[in-house]
Amino acid sequence: FLLVTRFFLFLFLLFLLFLLITRLFLFFLLFLLLILIFLFFLFFDIIITIYGFLSFSIFFDGGRGSFFGLSTSFFLCYRFFFLYFFICVFFNILNFIFIFFISSFFSFFLIIFVFFVVFIFFSFFLFFSYIIFFIIFPGEILFKYGIESFVLNLNFFRISRNNEFILTEIFSQ
Repeated sequence: FLLVTRFFLFLFLLFLLFLLITRLFLFFLLFLLLILIFLFFLFFDIIITIYGFLSFSIFFDGGRGSFFGLSTSFFLCYRFFFLYFFICVFFNILNFIFIFFISSFFSFFLIIFVFFVVFIFFSFFLFFSYIIFFIIFPGEILFKYGIESFVLNLNFFRISRNNEFILTEIFSQ
């Protein structure tokens, strides 16, 4: 892990050197702002993932609040919307770099570099936000209620208070 961290730090320092040479400070500030916004939403996404799994546990333990029934569908729609929004913004910025700032060779290198770093970073933390709950709550999510309840949770079946009652009765037997 330390070797991978040092490698990415080295690539980032090379990127900073490239910015200094080409005087793309404005681009770097805009890109840094985008990353900070992305990190804020990523932190928010992890918090929402925690709450989604906690409400999942409350629901199958017999919770009757309709808010818990709507939580998973809302959180998954939020996750897909955020992914779509981030991809659109990211590629628009790359297009702006390609047209206005640098030659085609360096822009190609920059696009590959930024794509690799940002999306590997995004994928790793999105995966981490899921896998941590299989470590912390393995009995709550998989072993206690089974794969079927987890699949139902991911397929938006918790829509109304009546559905909560029916599904709770099914899985309690």
